[in-house]
Amino acid sequence: MGLLYDQEEWIVYTEDTRLLIWREGRFIKEWNVQGIQDYQFYTAQDELIIIRNMGQELTRLRIKSEAPEKASEECALRTSFHIAQFQVMPTTGFILAYDKVAGVLHLFNSREERYQGFIKACPTQVVLSVHKPSEFQVFVRDFELASLVVNTYLNRYRLHGSHISLVNTIPMRGSFNKRWVVSNSCGNVFAVVSTSEYELKCQLEFFLDEASTPFHKESLDGHATSAAYVGPLKLILILHSMEGTTLCMVNLESSHAPQILPLVAESICSSHEVDKVGNISRLSSTLTTAHLNSKLKLANSSSTSIFFVMDSAPNTLFCWSFTKNIGSHLDTWKFPAKVVSLGEPNSAAIAAVCLNENPTSLSKIEISQPFSGP
Repeated sequence: MGLLYDQEEWIVYTEDTRLLIWREGRFIKEWNVQGIQDYQFYTAQDELIIIRNMGQELTRLRIKSEAPEKASEECALRTSFHIAQFQVMPTTGFILAYDKVAGVLHLFNSREERYQGFIKACPTQVVLSVHKPSEFQVFVRDFELASLVVNTYLNRYRLHGSHISLVNTIPMRGSFNKRWVVSNSCGNVFAVVSTSEYELKCQLEFFLDEASTPFHKESLDGHATSAAYVGPLKLILILHSMEGTTLCMVNLESSHAPQILPLVAESICSSHEVDKVGNISRLSSTLTTAHLNSKLKLANSSSTSIFFVMDSAPNTLFCWSFTKNIGSHLDTWKFPAKVVSLGEPNSAAIAAVCLNENPTSLSKIEISQPFSGP
């Protein structure tokens, strides 16, 4: 599964069946996580809180930063159905649990220890996304008996005390078999990715906070498998088509059309190898790209470059550069171990945190400018 959490001073990573936790670069604790299906992480005061999905039960693990050996565990929720997706809302005390078989999102109020009801969701979509600490979005569908048409909507709900209110409804157009929401860390813009693996097409819709109509749309060729914000108004996607896999960057700060780069060996300008102490050597051959067809694992950006790691190549850092004299191209750096975290790039360097041969220790390696070119 790889990197699970990287915020503030905490890093959480899974290696095989082990959950590894670091605080401020120091290894804290290890757990056996066989049978765990999904996680959620958040911090409260001096604690890291891990919610673990066991299938029909959610458990809450509390790890104190100063005394990790005294970690405590408790049951957060037990259900009669298999929990396909969940979200704990710490500020409100609500727990949202999705039953995919029934197509129902259940709402539990953990503070008052009562069931608050359910929302009939659209089972073919990535159902649930959190928009704000007290707001969440759900894809729902409505069957019109008169026209025999099934309509899909993205509803946003707000939690206030023990009350749940509908904030807005966004109609979803087009015959796409998969949709999901990509949230921006700034919180005021989000995107809806609608894609079809059968028709090999993709549609992007960008919305301002609480708006019901998009302020920008993009139609793309190919089936989208992954998308991530790498800036306030900059989105990167991986698209699959009959011609192969491509990278796509939509920059709303620019009036230019989306940038497209085929993920092939010819797109790689240079390949490098990084040793354990950070020494960099130029490789004579470029990276093989045939297996690079999975999701984005990490992503970050500077003004002229996008840095990312893919699930299918966890040891390799990619840099997609946009330079006037060379054009759009890729550079790669192969690290001695899996890259688990990327620092904020600046004009001088970008830092990558890697697992060492002993997977309970980390090493931080910096790559200095220039990032690209011969």
